[in-house]
Amino acid sequence: MRITGTRKAGPALTAIIAEVVPMLRRHIYRLIAASLVLQLGAAHAQSQANRDRPDMDALSLEQQSKVSQFITKDAGMPNAAGQFQLAVGNTVPPDVQLRPVPATAGEAAPQIQGRSYLVVEEQIVIVDPSSRKITAVLQRGKAASSVK
Repeated sequence: MRITGTRKAGPALTAIIAEVVPMLRRHIYRLIAASLVLQLGAAHAQSQANRDRPDMDALSLEQQSKVSQFITKDAGMPNAAGQFQLAVGNTVPPDVQLRPVPATAGEAAPQIQGRSYLVVEEQIVIVDPSSRKITAVLQRGKAASSVK
């Protein structure tokens, strides 16, 4: 079979393409904008949740990541949500068991040395052991084995 030329789209198909492509672009732009708004909203929510914890705000992203991974590796099974509200300043009930922050996490972030923690679903709750007040809420690490 010999190809002697290229096929050209008919005027009807060209008109459809000319109408559909800008519409698809608008939808893609809207999806990108919505995604950015959601991501910024999540970051703002975490920042708001931890606004009363100046010591934790001093943690770099690298420190937060390492602390999260070390605690996830140490934590075992997470607690179920619903026993108390996870918010900075709230008190953890006395019947909820706290664990001391692992030395490796304390070395990665000296600000949390001497603190305790518990894991509730996908959240790590950093607690002042003497008052049982929540000082920070962090996301749980995903791959604890990747910490160096």
